[in-house]
Amino acid sequence: MITIYDVGPITVNNRPIGMSPFVRRIMYILHYKKLKYKVALIGYEDIEPSAKSVGATPTAMKPDGITPRFTVPFIHDSDKNVVVSDSIRIAEYLDNEYPGTALALPNNTRALQAAFAETVFETSRSLLGPYLGSRLRECMSQRLIEGQRKLYGTSLADVELTTEERMEAWKKGEAGLAKMGEWYTHGHLYVLGNTPSYGDFTIVGIWWYARELLGRESSDWKEFSRWLGGRIDKLVEAIDSLPSTQVEYA
Repeated sequence: MITIYDVGPITVNNRPIGMSPFVRRIMYILHYKKLKYKVALIGYEDIEPSAKSVGATPTAMKPDGITPRFTVPFIHDSDKNVVVSDSIRIAEYLDNEYPGTALALPNNTRALQAAFAETVFETSRSLLGPYLGSRLRECMSQRLIEGQRKLYGTSLADVELTTEERMEAWKKGEAGLAKMGEWYTHGHLYVLGNTPSYGDFTIVGIWWYARELLGRESSDWKEFSRWLGGRIDKLVEAIDSLPSTQVEYA
């Protein structure tokens, strides 16, 4: 079985879940492919030792340009005794090793989807990271907050925007996603047309948290849902409604 590693838990709607949007995009890909999996929740301080313990490779370098950096997600596929790290590499692995399942990166679109996913994710995160700070304070444990501070120098739970900063972040986010909406074919929900793919799972991976933390009936979410050419809410609803294949937390 596939085990996917995530940071957590945070408590959202009275249930413990992982907090990485990078992991959630892979969870949706596994749902789409109908592949069973379990989630191992670890603290920030456990990412590197956990990755090394299963043989996961680093995904980036730390700011010093020398020290390898380990991040989630990484997966351990016990059926094949394979470990893979980094979201797009995991998606590629699942496509290659599980033929006959729905493709996350169809028709040689890896490069295109990687570029799209990076752009839309950074545009969304630049708004939602600080915008959701106060909500995250309510659902993150002190251990997670301290772990985030130690790893990154600060925690999202520390962020408190002024009214002016919130308005500026809002404007930039809306404009950025409006531009991204031009990538879509008119009348199609998904970036490649009629079926979801890696770019769509990336969008929902981060905007799902906004919906759950803000509340579906909140004025902020209702406004956000109209972004990306009116697709945000529809994308989250469509992809989150895929039947879950998660069997347990490890």
